[in-house]
Amino acid sequence: MVDDGRFLQGDARDLIAKGQMTEDEWRMLQRDAKSVKVNLHQRMLAQLDREISTAIARQPTDQVLETDVVAAFTGGLFGAASAFFKTPVATHDAPVSKSAFLWATAKEAGLRSMETNQKIRAVDYLKLEHISGDISNCEHVVIAVNGFMTHGVDPTTNWATYCQRKNVACYVVLWEAGNSAEWENFVAQAKSHLATGLEDVIATHFTGNPWNRAKNKAHQVGHILADVLRMHPTLTRGRKVTLLGHSLGGAVLYSLLDRLAAENATSPYTRFDLHRVVFFAGAFVPSHDFSAVAATAFADMRRDRILNVYSTQDCVLNKLFRAMTFLQTHHPPAGCTPIESPWVANVDVSMLLPSEPHTAMGHSYESIMDCVCDRLDGIWDLPNASNSSKY
Repeated sequence: MVDDGRFLQGDARDLIAKGQMTEDEWRMLQRDAKSVKVNLHQRMLAQLDREISTAIARQPTDQVLETDVVAAFTGGLFGAASAFFKTPVATHDAPVSKSAFLWATAKEAGLRSMETNQKIRAVDYLKLEHISGDISNCEHVVIAVNGFMTHGVDPTTNWATYCQRKNVACYVVLWEAGNSAEWENFVAQAKSHLATGLEDVIATHFTGNPWNRAKNKAHQVGHILADVLRMHPTLTRGRKVTLLGHSLGGAVLYSLLDRLAAENATSPYTRFDLHRVVFFAGAFVPSHDFSAVAATAFADMRRDRILNVYSTQDCVLNKLFRAMTFLQTHHPPAGCTPIESPWVANVDVSMLLPSEPHTAMGHSYESIMDCVCDRLDGIWDLPNASNSSKY
């Protein structure tokens, strides 16, 4: 019998119990001792893909979030301002008053903006890609999420340090985080939309800008990932799951925690407990103190279950992010200030990350991840690796 992996036999039994593999198929896999681990891992990834597809198909489409209200307000404001400089078009029945024209234009632009905001939130593509670690021998699974403008880039960006230094099975979430091509397309279409002079068309186009699109999808991706974890995929069986998120990836994890906590509280029989969550330069503003999350999304309520790695020198979050979210909140995002909560341990890396071009004005952590890992080693329990081979 092949058993060169600590979790190998148990993972196979779990796949069989869940109808993902037959006894005969497992016996066939074991005949090739050299590839059995790789082949079983492929089965586990195929199972994960199916569970992600199921969660995507079930994602909510009728929810009204705070961002939808903000989109409606912004669109309506633009519609009213634009209509103010136009002359109302009279109908055959009666002339249209200026106030009625303003209201009708604002209402249409606001509703169209809100509909667009809800539409762009829908997730069409989501995948977990394995980038390092032998899942058959790793007690720890790390799932990492990159931020804005990373769709299509090297998935190991930000996380190579942890793949090399830690004995973990590491997966990166590939999601619709935006890229340069989307910005080019957005700018190219803006001119033609502006030429129409139609307030609802213009408002809709700008509501669908790549940043707003990715920010909305971050919420939905977190929701979907929480549902996938609660399906208890085999690659998480008997393992400690740690989540890492950079920038807008932190917003994904924030949404995931809220969803996971709520669903664990509602359906405790399918509860899934995380081991740890780490935010790096989190591009989100917490709306609570994480007490409910600490109580229902983790096996215990230790303070170091949630770590917030931040820098006060992050100009992207301090300036740009706050400017783009000024209608929603006046509070600073998690990535540039401590999170005030007894359930969160804050890690200040301001001295490691100067606000300079080579650090993307203090927002890119890739160049300092070795130093950050050294800091985190005093807090978390990810085991050190003896080598960096993928299998």
